[in-house]
Amino acid sequence: MAMAFQKWLQNFKNLFHLLTLTLLSLSLPLSFLLFCRLDRSLYLHAFLPLSTPLSSLASAGRVILLALISVIAIAALLDSLLGRSVVLAKSCGLSAAWLVLCALQVGVALGIGEGVAVAIDAESLGLRRSLWCRGMFFLGLHTAMIHWSKSAVKPVVDDTIFGAPVEENWWGRVAMAVSFGALWWWRLRDEAESPAIVAESMMELLTHPTMADFAGWALYYLIVATGFVKILRSVVWFREFLLRKRKEENSSQFCQSMRIEVV
Repeated sequence: MAMAFQKWLQNFKNLFHLLTLTLLSLSLPLSFLLFCRLDRSLYLHAFLPLSTPLSSLASAGRVILLALISVIAIAALLDSLLGRSVVLAKSCGLSAAWLVLCALQVGVALGIGEGVAVAIDAESLGLRRSLWCRGMFFLGLHTAMIHWSKSAVKPVVDDTIFGAPVEENWWGRVAMAVSFGALWWWRLRDEAESPAIVAESMMELLTHPTMADFAGWALYYLIVATGFVKILRSVVWFREFLLRKRKEENSSQFCQSMRIEVV
């Protein structure tokens, strides 16, 4: 009876760990979605004087989200460029992972009240990125989410539930990938381009974008660059794999020919 209860408890912990890890990992793309909506709300207010401006709390949440997502995106880009993980929990400690995770939730809490009410469609702004650019952004944001999960979310969740690091498993990766794909198809594919489009639209209309507008524009293309680097590294890895395979085949053929000559 005791062993059955312990097995049930372990299975429950594993399931709870999987759900918590997936949901907290999705907080990064969800935070970016919220930032897009707040950015769009400020853009509409600049051209619609009768619209309700963002509150000071929502504006503060927008700045917090922009700063944190930018730091995570830069870390993910460095991870892709250097080929090794720049893990927050190892370099700064578990407390730093807790701090960043809580700070992101604070930014979401400050802006979610007004961000939920703003629906964005990039086509309504009259500009869309190319399919290639959107594909690179999709891959880059997924890469940033994976880095966020490994560097901040997983250490916190592992320590809270099991009290020690837990080895990553394949069903956790599948759950995260499927959840991110569903979120992209549901909202992100239509709203993710807003920071870049808003800044470019303001410049075309001869208005004066703020530093936050330029930072949002740079963040979008930083994530695009991360996706491009990821594709480039995958191509290089595949090329090296083919060359190694061909070298092994040539070496095997050479050994067989030498045996035949000896015989």
